[in-house]
Amino acid sequence: MYANIVTFSVIAIFILNAVFDFYNYLKFQSNYSKEEYKVIQPPTFFLAFHYASSIILFIIFLTASYYSDKNFNLFNIIEVFIICLCYLLTFIINSKLYLTKDGVMVNGGIHKNKGFKLPWNKISSWEFKSSKGLFILKYQNRLGKSKSFDFRVRDELRDDILSFINKYISHKKV
Repeated sequence: MYANIVTFSVIAIFILNAVFDFYNYLKFQSNYSKEEYKVIQPPTFFLAFHYASSIILFIIFLTASYYSDKNFNLFNIIEVFIICLCYLLTFIINSKLYLTKDGVMVNGGIHKNKGFKLPWNKISSWEFKSSKGLFILKYQNRLGKSKSFDFRVRDELRDDILSFINKYISHKKV
């Protein structure tokens, strides 16, 4: 009984988060025309966060299934795995990073930086690690502490992104 309540609760949360993320995506899209941004894969940190949260959910469901009715079977494992997979895929798909003429924008997902914006003039330096396809942007937060923000790009977008970044912060390359 407890496992079913937990399962339905998480499915409800999953659906609500997907709806809110879709709403935020539409709201974000309305502010920028198609020419002003490049869509990029989610940053490494956010992908890691989504993987970790899915694993934690998986463990919670397994524990709930086992202790609720002591009837731990393969069906429970498959059910939990499918729910966690849906959760993971939804937030990876909805978490997007944009490069706009105003700077770097992150939209979607459940991470604490939802709606994160980093203007070009706040970026102190950047570098590109070609072997990993990884861009690293360094900036200072409001407290003056040095922070970095990284993201990966698909191979076919790499040249476009390099020229896009060079257009705005070429003088700051490390």
